[in-house]
Amino acid sequence: MHQTLNPKQTPIPSSIQKLLRAKRLHEELEGLYYTYLQSKPYDLVATADPSVPGYRVTTNHTPPPMEMALIFGDFVHNLRSALDHHARALVIDGGGIPNDGPGGTMFPAAETKPPKPLALKAKSGGALPSDLSLIESVQPYSSITPKQHPLSRLSLLDNIDKHRHINVIAMAGSANVAFFPADQQDIVLSEETPKYLVSSGASDDQIVRVAEPLIDGPVVARGMHVSHLVLDEPSVYPTPTNIMQVCGELHDYVAPKVFGLWFS
Repeated sequence: MHQTLNPKQTPIPSSIQKLLRAKRLHEELEGLYYTYLQSKPYDLVATADPSVPGYRVTTNHTPPPMEMALIFGDFVHNLRSALDHHARALVIDGGGIPNDGPGGTMFPAAETKPPKPLALKAKSGGALPSDLSLIESVQPYSSITPKQHPLSRLSLLDNIDKHRHINVIAMAGSANVAFFPADQQDIVLSEETPKYLVSSGASDDQIVRVAEPLIDGPVVARGMHVSHLVLDEPSVYPTPTNIMQVCGELHDYVAPKVFGLWFS
């Protein structure tokens, strides 16, 4: 049954309350994301190394606050809970009795098509056939890459946060730098100034080979930095992925895509 949400509706469905909570957490995380990056939480320390010849570059950075990873976990959990609350409501709408015990009524996120017709777990009865058809239309097994489907990733991230460890958020990015004597930091970079690409999120020293003569004495590395925070969970995203991109993809799939099938 398709419903039009009234902001003054009382009570607001618990699934929608969970969805709204996830949205607020998304916004809170975004604020912390930009506050952290604007604080310039890293610097590059360069040391001349004649054996290269070039410079050994060390990245010193302040890790992102743990609060960000905790908020991300809450965001993921509320998105996943919104789906499960919705599944429970669909069973009730279908005249059934939800199973509220462990492993009971929940919104499926199946990567493999089940041998039997899709159904929601319930003590008795279940969801209407029309609702089951809508649920089936958003299942990961309908995708060419089910493991990369937003519902698969959402469920796995939620399980990681609940049962294994706090999801890892890390610094990443790059800088296009030039090397200068430390006592000449007022030098202006020009297009002709030789520049070298280094990682601003590296945990190990980086070796940068240069063609020009090495600077004798203390060195600074200056240039344009492009940095961001990434989710570093290879079992979910094979390569580190911008945390705000992850939040946007998960929220936009659950809110407009899934809930849009029932609500407007």
